[in-house]
Amino acid sequence: MNSISAAPKTAGLSNELPNGFSAKSFVSSDGVRLGYYESNPVTSTSTARVNTGVDNSSTLVFIPGWSMPGWIWFDTANRFSATHRVLVLDPRGQGASEQPGRGYNYNRRATDIDELLQNCGCIKVVLIGWSLGGLEVLQYSHAFKSANLAALVLVDHSVGVGRIPTWDPTFFNRLRADHALTMQGFVQGMFKKRVKPESLVLLKQAALKLPLQPAIELLSQPVPREFWRDAVVNSPVPVLYAVIPKFAEQAQIIQGLRRTNLQVRVFEEAGHALFIDDATGFEAEMRDFLLKYSLRGTLSGQ
Repeated sequence: MNSISAAPKTAGLSNELPNGFSAKSFVSSDGVRLGYYESNPVTSTSTARVNTGVDNSSTLVFIPGWSMPGWIWFDTANRFSATHRVLVLDPRGQGASEQPGRGYNYNRRATDIDELLQNCGCIKVVLIGWSLGGLEVLQYSHAFKSANLAALVLVDHSVGVGRIPTWDPTFFNRLRADHALTMQGFVQGMFKKRVKPESLVLLKQAALKLPLQPAIELLSQPVPREFWRDAVVNSPVPVLYAVIPKFAEQAQIIQGLRRTNLQVRVFEEAGHALFIDDATGFEAEMRDFLLKYSLRGTLSGQ
């Protein structure tokens, strides 16, 4: 198990829609309008895309974590959009999506992912889920067993092995007592590197769009830890598990349980939002993973 430690001193974060991306939406089967962002969509004029090296058969789909807007993935998604079709989802209640009073559980949110993929006609899909989004990606893989799923990228969350991660028992009480202040601390705590104060303010404001009760529901789902272990071990597709030292023990254990089609990296100098804290390292790891399993976006393999 290797580690990556050469993280930059300043982290990048932007909520501006990258060039070449479009903001779109669709209505879920239970009547909720969900927002997403797309780059390099499949069109009838695919010849030009082939000439530029874009492989329209391969789609990268980014899912953010608890309370986070999809735009937290924009910098990462933009770097991959030159070589792959890219989608970024705003889960229900988050970002530009509607805030219904229902559906804040793994099953429904995994169904939302499935309906996004169907709506966009996605094939050869690589699902990239961060934190709670990683668990929702695992739920999707378990529940739908789609033939179009090509790989999973799980970013910094528990996979149900080893010691139970520490949890602040006062978090829910603090969240109820002062939602805004608690979310401010949560957002600041996601980063180990410096992020511009104005970016943190925007991210906190976005996180507060998820109402209090749904926010608590999402973190209170009664799922046995073994479910996540089995979902990783039995996943029919290759898995990249990218974590910080908090989950290093779990990475080592899961590597022993799933000996094939698993790539593990520990980012020693990054915080929970490791794809921002160590953007260069995460991108390199992702590209290595995609190349290893023939999920290249360019004809030349670059």
